[in-house]
Amino acid sequence: MRIAVLGTGMTGRTIAAKLAQIGHQVMMGSRRIGDEKAVEWMKGFAENVSYGSFSDAARFGDIVFNCTAGIGGFQTLKRAGRENLKGKILIHVTKPLDFPAGMPPAPANGQYWPGSETAHRRLARPRRQGTPYNSTGSHAV
Repeated sequence: MRIAVLGTGMTGRTIAAKLAQIGHQVMMGSRRIGDEKAVEWMKGFAENVSYGSFSDAARFGDIVFNCTAGIGGFQTLKRAGRENLKGKILIHVTKPLDFPAGMPPAPANGQYWPGSETAHRRLARPRRQGTPYNSTGSHAV
């Protein structure tokens, strides 16, 4: 299966790595072509992985994981492009965390992003959508 992972942080790299290890074709998307994290991540795989922009990855995947910082999640989907997301399975694994407040990060504005499902439906019109809000770190994958 062709799977897009939007975001090059720890969560995106962990999910993308596991999916590639079990045989899926994975494209990691980032804001910048040549993103250092994406390039470094690719070095660990002989085949079935690639990277590009958010738009490239969204166009590539049958399933799209949004693994970006929650506060910027809606902007990520806008960059991915409505037409590239239309009718696809969209899995939202972001939380709006406030890192400038120090570690551990706190929920931004003291709450989780209650409008994320509405934003995804409005922008992407996904065939199916998952919004797994939890506190499990990527080390558990």
